[in-house]
Formats: sequence, structure tokens, C-alpha cells
Amino acid sequence: AANRGWAEAAGKQFAALVNLAVVTNVVPYIVALSALFVMMRDAKVEPGVFKRNAVIAVIAMLYSVFALYASGKDAVMGGMLVMGIGYIIYGFIAPRVVAAPAAVRKA
Repeated sequence: AANRGWAEAAGKQFAALVNLAVVTNVVPYIVALSALFVMMRDAKVEPGVFKRNAVIAVIAMLYSVFALYASGKDAVMGGMLVMGIGYIIYGFIAPRVVAAPAAVRKA
């Protein structure tokens, strides 16, 4: 009976981690997918290809939003906290790894 409790707790923890992983991966995917429309417009993609890709992108976005919803409010809140902290850390680290502009390098 004691093993059953441990296994159940481990199963719940695993499910929570999976849902958190879904949120932290799906949100950037939706953002990147939304850029497809701008990239296709700038690349002057043929109207038929644009329409096909747009339909696929909208279906993918709808599925992704459903995946977020199905993950649950706790996973979404946790995912936003993790992503927010990650963006803050990136804000401090990025200036060190981004190449300096040409004008600065010449000086």
C-alpha cells in the first residue's frame, strides 16, 4: 500500500512536469508561427502557397491553444513564471553575447 502512494505521487509529479513542458514549449511556438505570415508576405509568396500555409498555421495555432488549455491553469501559471524569469535572465546575459555593432568595433 505504501508503494502505491509513492507511485501515485510520482505519477502526479510527472504529469505536472509534462504539462509545464508543454506550456514552456508551445507559447514560443505560437509566437514563431505567427511570424510566418509576415515572412511569407516579405518573401512575396505566391497566393496559393500563402493560403495553404496560412490554413495550416491557423490549424496549428488552434491546436496549440487547445494544448495550453488542456494543460490546466496551474501549468500555464507555472509556465509563465518560468518563462518570465527566463526572459529576465536573458535580458542580463544577452548584452554579453550579442556581437557589438560595426561602429563600436572600429573605435
